Amino acid sequence: MVEVLIALVIFSIGLLGLALLEVRGVTFSKQSQARTQAVISAVSMADRMTANPAGVSAGDYVWDSSAQSLPSLTDCSSTPCTPAQVANNDINEWDCIEQDCFQCRWLLHNQRKLEQFRTIGQPVDNLQ
Repeated sequence: MVEVLIALVIFSIGLLGLALLEVRGVTFSKQSQARTQAVISAVSMADRMTANPAGVSAGDYVWDSSAQSLPSLTDCSSTPCTPAQVANNDINEWDCIEQDCFQCRWLLHNQRKLEQFRTIGQPVDNLQ
């Protein structure tokens, strides 16, 4: 009878170990996902900066989120943007993607939709 109780205690400790292993696995998976997202975001901004070397050399990509509000988006569909305006658009879009907020996604989606409509000459009154 004592042998059965000892075996049951050892088996219970083993099951607790497996449960802890599962919890740690989920935690490490979430951390890995956050690191991957950070790398993707950094590569995204690096690609944007590589495409705008004049904006980088002028310091247009320097932005302090605690001291400054988001730069405004500039419509570049009718006239070309300056490197500073491209940098402002990049910072704004990158911040909205980072926040993953519904309002930001809606604004960016409708801005792109508006640019597409202007390009092909269709009316723009039905944005959703």
